[in-house]
Amino acid sequence: MEPAEPVVVVPFLDPESAENATSVAVELRERLLKVEEQVLGQYSSAAAYATLAQQGTDQARAEARADHERLQATIIGLLDRLRVEMNTRLDSLESRPTQVGSPLADRTDGWLASSGSASELALH
Repeated sequence: MEPAEPVVVVPFLDPESAENATSVAVELRERLLKVEEQVLGQYSSAAAYATLAQQGTDQARAEARADHERLQATIIGLLDRLRVEMNTRLDSLESRPTQVGSPLADRTDGWLASSGSASELALH
């Protein structure tokens, strides 16, 4: 086995040169300031993107809530219109004299039709 060579430590700065140490310290300080500016800029960009994303989420949530409320109002309106129309038909059937051989089911068959709004709902 060969003997290990002694490790020679070379100083980073010349210990006898005060001017060299000062210039290196100034250069390191300038680099550190540049890195700090870059980090702050990236943080600001990330914060701006997060704010925009939150605003987009809030807007999408509000639109979904409005769509849900419109749909719910339409369904309730259609059901109410259907209830009124069925009550009207049942009242008219109850007021007619009963005919033998004409079952009630033949009189109430039909299709529920609408052109999109609760006010135009009709049973045909």
